[in-house]
Amino acid sequence: MTTIEWVITFFILAGALFMLIGAVGIVRFPDVFARMHAAGMATTVGISALLLGAGFFFSDEFLFYRMLVLILLIFATSPISTTALTRAVYHNEPRLRKQLRHDEMAVTIVEEPVKELAGSPPAHTPAAPAPHVAD
Repeated sequence: MTTIEWVITFFILAGALFMLIGAVGIVRFPDVFARMHAAGMATTVGISALLLGAGFFFSDEFLFYRMLVLILLIFATSPISTTALTRAVYHNEPRLRKQLRHDEMAVTIVEEPVKELAGSPPAHTPAAPAPHVAD
């Protein structure tokens, strides 16, 4: 085998391995948030390695650049899509929030008090509502 065939084999096997690990993670992880992490990592790294291997296999320069553009698009869109899906699940399924050990999205935003002008009655500043957790 030549060196380029070894490189192609390495990228194809590495991509397939990452996709397999991601599939096992999707099946084995306990909640939807961890499963979305496994799916995001599998698509970003696994498909990128597969595309890079395919770009080396088809030794056309134009096709290799097309594969690099696809890899950049995957790196740009995959984390955004998994984050959007995870946020949608977080906001629409409150019973899943109870399973979280550490919830960074439940931080309450506290409004700063309004500065009072001299001679005016004190302004009422409402406190931020507590996060609602349904049963």
